[in-house]
Amino acid sequence: MANLNKSKIKEASQEKKKEIKEVKAKEKKLVKKLIFIVIAVFVVSALSLFLLEKAEQKSEIYEYVSTEQIDETYPSINPYPADFDKDLSGYNPQIMYVFTDGNIYSLEDIPAQAKNEAHRFFEKYFDILKNGDSHSYAELFTRSYKKDPKGFEKDFTKQFPPQQIYDIMVTELLRATDSSQTYKYEGKECFFGTYLVSYKIHENDGMFRRDLYLEHVERPLVFELVTFGKDTDKEETYIKNLYTESSIQNSNSKEN
Repeated sequence: MANLNKSKIKEASQEKKKEIKEVKAKEKKLVKKLIFIVIAVFVVSALSLFLLEKAEQKSEIYEYVSTEQIDETYPSINPYPADFDKDLSGYNPQIMYVFTDGNIYSLEDIPAQAKNEAHRFFEKYFDILKNGDSHSYAELFTRSYKKDPKGFEKDFTKQFPPQQIYDIMVTELLRATDSSQTYKYEGKECFFGTYLVSYKIHENDGMFRRDLYLEHVERPLVFELVTFGKDTDKEETYIKNLYTESSIQNSNSKEN
C-alpha cells in the first residue's frame, strides 16, 4: 500500500511539473508576441507619418506613393525537402490581426459580415501560400507592379509547393477609407491600406521565402494593398507594393 501511494504521489508530481512547463511555455510565447506588438507600434507611427506626409503633397485625387525596396543579401539556406503531408500540430496557423486601436483578433473569430477588405485579402493570401497555389499568387499583384516589380517580390510567377506557415501576425498601419477623400489608381477609384505582416515557415524549403533561412525566423514585410469595388460583389484587392522595414528607413534618408 505504501509503495502504491508513493507511485501515485510520483505520478501526480510529474503531471504537475508537466502542467507548470506548459504554462511557462505559453507565458514565454505571449511575452514574445507582446514585444513584437510594441515594436510594431513604433513602426506604425513612423510609417503612418511618412505616408501621410507624402499624401499631403498630392492633390485631392492622387496616385498613392510607394516605397522602393532596397537590395538585400541573405545567408545561404539549407532547404528542407518539400513536404506535401503537412503536420503543424503544436504550431499556431491562425491569422492574428492587430487593428490600429491595438485590439487583436484571430480572423477566424471575426464574423463574415464584420470583415473588411484586408481581412478577406489576407485570408485568401495565406490560403494560397499554404496550398502552394503559384498561379493564384501571381494574380495577387496589380498590373503596374507586374510591369515593373521593384518591391520585395521580384519573381511573382515563381513555382512553390505548399508552405507550412504559422505564427501569422497582420498589423494594420494605415487604412485610407475616408469617403470624403477620393483615391485613384490605374485610372479607377479605390481604397488603400498599409499593413505590417510577419509569419514563420516550418521546415522552409526556400522556394517561396529564402530570406527566412532559419527555423523560427520572421522578417516582417510591409504590404501596400489597393482595393477596387470595396464591399461589393465585384471587390478585388491587389498587392500594389511590398517591401522590408529597412526600405522605409532608406526612403526617409533619401528624402532628407
